[in-house]
Amino acid sequence: MTDFLSENASALLAYIHEHPGLTQTDIVEHFGMHPSQVLSAILELEENGLIETHHDNLDYFTEILTTYYPVKRLE
Repeated sequence: MTDFLSENASALLAYIHEHPGLTQTDIVEHFGMHPSQVLSAILELEENGLIETHHDNLDYFTEILTTYYPVKRLE
């Protein structure tokens, strides 16, 4: 389903799907990852069109607004 994603991005996508409206800080605290690892995974998901984010330049956070969870097609 998410074979093209890194391990971190795949894990984040599943967590974000189950917990919409997260911030980067929420994800860092849950996974215990370094903020730069979380940012890289978020950017990977965003670049692949799997999540939509909102960046607040005043507070320096990213809120994950929507998850576009990939659906496996039956053949």
